[in-house]
Amino acid sequence: MVPIAPGIEAMRDILLGGHSLSDLPTGWGLSRLLARPLIPVGVGVALFPRFERPARNRGTLGR
Repeated sequence: MVPIAPGIEAMRDILLGGHSLSDLPTGWGLSRLLARPLIPVGVGVALFPRFERPARNRGTLGR
């Protein structure tokens, strides 16, 4: 599944179906729509410093 597909489905349901974020028929509520992009960003922010330091020490950061 494409990561943007749930957001597009929710937007379609809101604009064309007359639904709100709390009663979407596709099951995508506001919390799931926000969590979907925020979880990978949070994991990336947490892991980047862990892998940046060894890469800088080895001199492979710019390659």
